[in-house]
Amino acid sequence: MPNIDLLNLLLLVLGVLLTANMALLPNLFDPQKSRRRKLLIFGLLAIFAFLVAVGSALLTTPKAEQNADWIQKVYWTLGLGYTLALPTMLYLLITREKAETPSPRNQLLKAVRDEVAQRLEVSLHNQKMIDLATKELPHHVGESSISTVNPDKRQPINWIEQPVRWMSQFLGKIDNGQDVHPADEKIIDVFKRKEGKLLILGEPGAGKTTTLLDLAKDLCAEATENENQPIPILFDLFSWKDNRQSLTEWLAAELKTKYGVRADIAKALLDEHQLLPFLDGLDEQEETRRVSCLRQINEFLETDARAQHLVVCSRLKEFENCRIPLRLNGAVCLQPLEQTQMQKYFREVGCFNLWDGINNVPDLLELAKSPLLLTIMALASDSISISDWQKCNTSDERQRYLFDKYIEQMFKREIKRKLEPRYSQEKEPSEGETGKWLRWLAKELKDKNQTEFLIEKMQPIWLEKSYHRWIYGMIVGLIVGLIVGLTVWLIGYLTLGCISGLLLGLTVSFSETIKPVHTLKWSWQNAIPRGVIFWVTIVSLIYALISGMSAGLNYGLINGLAFALIPWQFVIVTFVLSGMLIEFKEKAIAIPNQSIKRSAINAAIIILVCFLLLAGSIFIFNLGKPQTARLEWILMFELILVLMAAMVFGGLAYIQHFTLRLILWQHGDIPWNYAKFLNYASERLFLQRIGGRYRFIHELLREHFAQMSQ
Repeated sequence: MPNIDLLNLLLLVLGVLLTANMALLPNLFDPQKSRRRKLLIFGLLAIFAFLVAVGSALLTTPKAEQNADWIQKVYWTLGLGYTLALPTMLYLLITREKAETPSPRNQLLKAVRDEVAQRLEVSLHNQKMIDLATKELPHHVGESSISTVNPDKRQPINWIEQPVRWMSQFLGKIDNGQDVHPADEKIIDVFKRKEGKLLILGEPGAGKTTTLLDLAKDLCAEATENENQPIPILFDLFSWKDNRQSLTEWLAAELKTKYGVRADIAKALLDEHQLLPFLDGLDEQEETRRVSCLRQINEFLETDARAQHLVVCSRLKEFENCRIPLRLNGAVCLQPLEQTQMQKYFREVGCFNLWDGINNVPDLLELAKSPLLLTIMALASDSISISDWQKCNTSDERQRYLFDKYIEQMFKREIKRKLEPRYSQEKEPSEGETGKWLRWLAKELKDKNQTEFLIEKMQPIWLEKSYHRWIYGMIVGLIVGLIVGLTVWLIGYLTLGCISGLLLGLTVSFSETIKPVHTLKWSWQNAIPRGVIFWVTIVSLIYALISGMSAGLNYGLINGLAFALIPWQFVIVTFVLSGMLIEFKEKAIAIPNQSIKRSAINAAIIILVCFLLLAGSIFIFNLGKPQTARLEWILMFELILVLMAAMVFGGLAYIQHFTLRLILWQHGDIPWNYAKFLNYASERLFLQRIGGRYRFIHELLREHFAQMSQ
């Protein structure tokens, strides 16, 4: 007769080993490019989950039923489990040791380098880069006559230096075209000449962002070759919403949100002068916020030792309206295209017939001076009618006509860059549906002051009507309540199921923020001091409530207090290990909707871990006897808390996101499969996809779609 206790111990160890494998295997899923390997990982997870369930059932079998049939099942489970679990764990340990973890600097540099390459690849200018001339504007940089820290505490005017500064600014504004750098001069040469502190200005569509990306590409190459060179980091000032937040704090927060860099690492990189901030999108701020933003930048340049290098990019008119020079070493303005450049461009891209049509039309030539609009003209040339275009009376009408024809032509273009997931050809959305969904997205991004869109960042605030938000809360509460209530009811406790489902459903229905759980992390420091107190208190209160309902309030309170003092160690072990040892950790988004998918996986992992620990603790403390009167109630409390833990650590985020998408889809604002549509719009050159993030191909196109929605 085999040793029953030894078999139970082996089952418990196997469960721990299988659970560890299940926690580590999902990390291998995303990097795999082969579909077979992904299916293999998924298959192993399914087998391990099945073995955990079988092992838990065997562990909780009463001793009276542990007969020869039970022993045979144990042998099969142990044999198959250890045969699969041990090699898998060995492989995970070996590959983890062999993998060289790059330094935070190198990780960040690779992420930036990939982003710059992707954005240049999907840029409209990628089909033929246009060399742009630049003109120096010295009066836009230097010391500011307006205080950069507090406008009510301005420095006294120096009556000796101030007239000289005014005169230099006046002469700079009436210059006769000198200090214009030719188109063949690279922007990195200008950047180095200004010692790494440069302001880039230009009209809308003048190529500012593309110039910024070109500069970032060259600087990334230098940072790759020389570790002493700083890494150019692309930041969008459009997302700076708190005027009280210093530039250093905002940079660290953006590094965490965009690239997954921890706050302490971001601060260390800034302190060591390893970062070169590229600040784009200043013009997209409201004017009052733009002024505050410029003051914060100047304060950063004046007072922070980290500010050795900085590049700012903005539209010319919006920057000049602020009347605050930046304390940088130089400013350049991108110049409109000359007719010779336009003619050369049309010839090189094979649209010389279009040049013949607009050559003698001054209004259309004026539009073609913009590199963006020139590129759009070439892409939409097959749909443009010069005679119809000339009928437009104003510059805005002519630009709207051009964008309309661009949109029309993009539906006819041959797709070269295919993204996954994608539609099959027969299921692609119609032009009307695509336009409607893009108009809604453009409007929402404009209203929310965002330039980039992530599916997982959608929040209930995106529901425009108040009754939609009310319906959203009700559906989330109903789903959570049904999951908890029905689970408890199906195992025989109707009253407890109704109460627990109602309470949890009402609690989550008032939640207004969706917080995806991208990664789980264990921490002993958080578990020991807070976990014991929290979970024992919760269990005691529930026990007191149930006892009070069945035997009177006084009896219930007394028993609840006694229950808190009884050493129910398995309750503490289960929920301290499964709940309080887990923390949230942000990471950069590499694929669309990655955080929501990870939230669902994490919720499943929590359920399995809790279930395994529950079964193991019952075995360890010998509570699996039928005559244990309180075991049924204790198991009910455990089950409710397991479901609560699953909700907190990913399940609730998944339910909330699903409900939000369901309401938006039902209202016609988005398609059912949003990732496929966004990839389709990127293939049609309406959007750009960088990792799991999306942005319109240019802010002018985004504004065009937003205006169409009004």
